[in-house]
Amino acid sequence: MSIPSGTVLRPGDSGNYVRQLQEALVDNNFYPDANASNNGVDGIYGPMTEDAVTRYQIMNGLDVDGIAGPQTLNSLGLTSGSGGGGSSSTLRPGHTGAAVRRLQQALVDNNFYPNISAPNNGVDGIYGANTEDAVRRYQIMNGLTVDGIAGPQTLASLGLSGGDPGSPNSPTLREGDSGENVRLLQQALVDNNFYPNIHAANYGVDGIYGPNTKDAVRRFQIMNGLTVDGIAGPQTLSALGISGGGSGSSGNSGSYRGTLRVGDRGDAVRLLQEALVDNNFYPDRNAPNYGIDGIYGPNTEDAVRRYQIMNGLTVDGIAGPQTLASLGLNGGSGGNDFDPPEGGIDFRGGDYGDISISQLFIPSYNYNRPGYAMRPQYITIHETANTAPGATAFMHANYVRNASTPTSWHFTVDQGGVIYQHLPTNETGFHAGDGSGDGNRNSIGIELCVNSTGDFSKTRRNAAVLVRLLMSQLAIPIQNVVTHNHWSGKNCPRNLLYEFDMFKNQIMDSTIPGYERTKVDSSFVNINEGYSSQDIENGSTISYSKAYNVKMGPLSGQLTGEIIFGNDPDNIDWNIDNKDFITAAYLDSQFDKAVDALFEASLLPVFSSLAEAKSELRGALSSKFSDKFEARIDTLDPSFKPGNLLFFDVSWLKVEVLQQITSNVHTKELLDLNRIDWNDYRNNFSLEFVLTLILIVVLLLYFGWGLPAIRAFIAVT
Repeated sequence: MSIPSGTVLRPGDSGNYVRQLQEALVDNNFYPDANASNNGVDGIYGPMTEDAVTRYQIMNGLDVDGIAGPQTLNSLGLTSGSGGGGSSSTLRPGHTGAAVRRLQQALVDNNFYPNISAPNNGVDGIYGANTEDAVRRYQIMNGLTVDGIAGPQTLASLGLSGGDPGSPNSPTLREGDSGENVRLLQQALVDNNFYPNIHAANYGVDGIYGPNTKDAVRRFQIMNGLTVDGIAGPQTLSALGISGGGSGSSGNSGSYRGTLRVGDRGDAVRLLQEALVDNNFYPDRNAPNYGIDGIYGPNTEDAVRRYQIMNGLTVDGIAGPQTLASLGLNGGSGGNDFDPPEGGIDFRGGDYGDISISQLFIPSYNYNRPGYAMRPQYITIHETANTAPGATAFMHANYVRNASTPTSWHFTVDQGGVIYQHLPTNETGFHAGDGSGDGNRNSIGIELCVNSTGDFSKTRRNAAVLVRLLMSQLAIPIQNVVTHNHWSGKNCPRNLLYEFDMFKNQIMDSTIPGYERTKVDSSFVNINEGYSSQDIENGSTISYSKAYNVKMGPLSGQLTGEIIFGNDPDNIDWNIDNKDFITAAYLDSQFDKAVDALFEASLLPVFSSLAEAKSELRGALSSKFSDKFEARIDTLDPSFKPGNLLFFDVSWLKVEVLQQITSNVHTKELLDLNRIDWNDYRNNFSLEFVLTLILIVVLLLYFGWGLPAIRAFIAVT
């Protein structure tokens, strides 16, 4: 018997309607009293029933008041006409066939498995109890009416109904569409690092708008503050630069929120070319104005590729948002890792003053709180994968406390100032998907919310400062901050997985009590390294978090370094030992002498063009002349690879710099320029000729004929 429409049940009521309400709550795993007989179903609307209603409303995106009004009763399927009918747009237990199979596959694609232990995860075309359970779980997590029936609303949410296929000129693309427009959409997603399928050929660019493309669109929408529905409408397409004068159109307006590629032309391309020239990546060094002509041709594509290689970006020759922002063309700072690009992704560190931690622990009797003790060695980052508007940290805090929830983790973070803790940090949870491995048994799990109404950049900053705090409290190093993917291979956290190094930089940039971060400066390149007063312990060091790419003229290589704490730099170990030693007082003259000696001793005359590198290196160091600075230089040092006579490794130039930051803090950096851009020479020597000379030189050395024979050969040549 259904409850009449318009009925309102509230605390103090009793009778059969209240009993029906309680039974429906129990059916949906919101128990008035999990420890009482019949789970608290007694026909009395007391505080426990009110709490169950409140929790149900939170989880289903309803008005939260603890009163079972028409909206709540209808959501529970209790009022007349609710619960779904038998129309062709509804699937329910007992149905079979291709439509059920598509439903099951969509559930699997969204990580709601009908049977994770069965072949094909339970996709069998039969709507049985397992499929009904998967539908219920999907409905719970996506704010839908929870009845285990796949009606129009549930099917539309899964992308299985609602909407006509887009025509070639349609401003909207959605799941089920196919053709060239879908292919352009997929390519734009790839260009912006949102891959439909990173493991597939061509990253999943196949012209078919399937679940993977829908997921990529959702992730792009989350990261760019758009309506999150997995449908590529006008707003999403415009943000990707493939509508309204975006990528590929002549006369491109230059809106740098999109993408520039081969075939584009106009002011936006001209500005891109000018920025490349400013950074010494010339579209055409020999052309008038270095190739700045507003046309995105092969030379501009090549310049973009070279820039991407040297700046650690995705190398595709396409100027997408990340490349444009790095060049300072997206309103950003052009390389200052501490300041975010305007309107772009915010990778600033968080501040402890912006957050608080509220403990909503999982009940000790729940299955998902095993109670195993641990001493955490890792921190594991997850994303909830739930984009429903109401899927906030508080909602997940209540979800993880349900007796029927199989998983558990330690903290949930969203854009708000309150972070919810569900387990003590010395207890294990079920979050890593590796059974009894280190992920579950030795790591703290942190879930980041991706609800469509949230601000993911703020969520990320809040998570970064939480991780920094836990690292400090539990002595966990940054290299032990890992992704869920690290343990189980799952594509999680989806938004952060392919930019996790940036997130780790954000963690280290975060400020916690007693930890004021000081950024250090480098002589050679913009770096994102720093320290705080907490780090300073005489005799200790902090190695740079990564090796930085450096290019000077045709020479390129990597910069590594460390921050050294202590006031006795005389005892510092140098990597360059017993080589030319340069003090601040003699640096200018000795530097010229050392570098000139390098080029005079070069094995091939083509290397005379390396004067550009000499000039850039001198410029990088000249601003550092002081009594707080010293450097050492090591020049040409060929070393043979055993068993390989064709090529040899050469360290063309090594420079090691010690710089004083404060009275007891120094940085020591090692720059090793060990690669040559063969295409960057401005002389008459072809690549084939150079390689031939190298082979001859190697053979001369190999057979012991020595340097005089080589010099004689070069003179003849």
